[in-house]
Amino acid sequence: NLSLKPLTNSVSLPFKTLDKVGAKIGTSALFPMFNIKEVVGSAGLYFAREAGKNGFALFADVTNVLDPVMFLDIARKDDIQNLNYSSIVPSSRTEDRIDSEMYKLHRKRAQLRLAN
Repeated sequence: NLSLKPLTNSVSLPFKTLDKVGAKIGTSALFPMFNIKEVVGSAGLYFAREAGKNGFALFADVTNVLDPVMFLDIARKDDIQNLNYSSIVPSSRTEDRIDSEMYKLHRKRAQLRLAN
């Protein structure tokens, strides 16, 4: 019997298009949680005043959908950490500012461009 620890896949994409939003908002993040077909995760936006540090990220715990034998090949014991399953939500004022800035981008039909 294998004792499984959480295995999380993640991706982070910095978008140059969001640098102006980060410059206005400052350091903040909005990462609501999801649970879809036994995959628990979080996806959202992160911002900072510094250019190149604004973007989208996705984190997904795929432990429940993988065959336990797969863990022997892909997870090293020193890579395993405890996961925090709570949403990251800024203050309501900051969330309103994020919503407003993202809506402005939507109205302009701005295209997301990856940061260098």
